Amino acid sequence: MRKNRSDIEAPEESMDFIHVEFKGFLRNLAKVSRKKVKVRDYIMLKDLCRLLCEELGEEFERALLDTELQDPRVNSLILVNGQEVSVLKGLETSIKAGDTVTFIPVSHGG
Repeated sequence: MRKNRSDIEAPEESMDFIHVEFKGFLRNLAKVSRKKVKVRDYIMLKDLCRLLCEELGEEFERALLDTELQDPRVNSLILVNGQEVSVLKGLETSIKAGDTVTFIPVSHGG
């Protein structure tokens, strides 16, 4: 499988990173299906979303965040290690190195 340039990271200890996966049209907007985000100890989900929006641009931000609420849960199903964030602590969910966060858009063409 051919990897995009931005999919390739310098070989570092995997446990220093959060693994982020994008599904559906979010993958197209992010231009990658997976991304590594370096963290020290942990990051809150709301801060991770802000960081991704800053890094991936306005079009990605408009697709991820609800314009009025500024909440990604309106437009996406968000999983942390396979668990939907509403069964965790929502946007206050603490994500640590080694965790996987998956963004699945709830609207799609058809």
